[in-house]
Amino acid sequence: PSPARPAKRRRARGPAEPDQRTREGRPELVVDRAPAGTGWTYPLWDEEQRCFSGHLRGALGHGLARRFFKAVDEGVPWERTGPRWTAWMVRPPCSCAYGYGGMTVQPTHFPEWMEEIMAACMPLCGLQEPSTWPNSCNVNRYDSGWESVGWHADDEHLFQGKYRDCLIISLSLGQARTFELRTWNCGGWRGKILLVGGDLCTMEGMMQRHYQHSAPKECDDPESMGPRINLTWRWVVEHGRGCAAAGAGARSPAGGRLGRGAAALASGQAAP
Repeated sequence: PSPARPAKRRRARGPAEPDQRTREGRPELVVDRAPAGTGWTYPLWDEEQRCFSGHLRGALGHGLARRFFKAVDEGVPWERTGPRWTAWMVRPPCSCAYGYGGMTVQPTHFPEWMEEIMAACMPLCGLQEPSTWPNSCNVNRYDSGWESVGWHADDEHLFQGKYRDCLIISLSLGQARTFELRTWNCGGWRGKILLVGGDLCTMEGMMQRHYQHSAPKECDDPESMGPRINLTWRWVVEHGRGCAAAGAGARSPAGGRLGRGAAALASGQAAP
């Protein structure tokens, strides 16, 4: 009989179950590293553009999720930045500020409770050793359904997500909220994930180059919605001038593979 044809790469669509037969030509994903049977699914699976978004429902039990919500809510030095509260935390010796949306948030160092939360979450993402864990966390608090964050990509220079595979890990605590995804081409694919307290979500590969995401207002009954806290972990790989961690070589498990057109973008040329 004729040999089987390799599966055709799919354009952006979801949901999809990760298929080990498609590992060639795509980055190593969280689902590849996570313990067997962890339960990761991928609402977005776009091999052609090297973009993937994973979801692990109920990663943390209700009791643990509630305890972590209280620890974060009481332990974060919150700043008001538009329609939400925020804080930016880093692991020493990093001292990089985080600039986005015309604002700059100064860093605070990881407290003990951050390490405890990461110890509960990172092994579920296949990151067993603390030395492999992210070195930064952006923390957001939404008081009600009126508070939101609009369409954007996490394409800041600190993370190099426009130019290389970039793993972003997010933990939701408190009120369930909708997380939306879309291609940069607004007429392309669009999807949503309901994130419940205790859920983990990832954005992987070149998503920050080809996709945007948002947490929209919940318009049905926003006043009745309780607060939600979201922790977004990333790896700072390009530290700012004057940062003690500059040149330390911090590296995301996603690796340093450049995406298509990245070298051209980095040099200021037009991408193909």
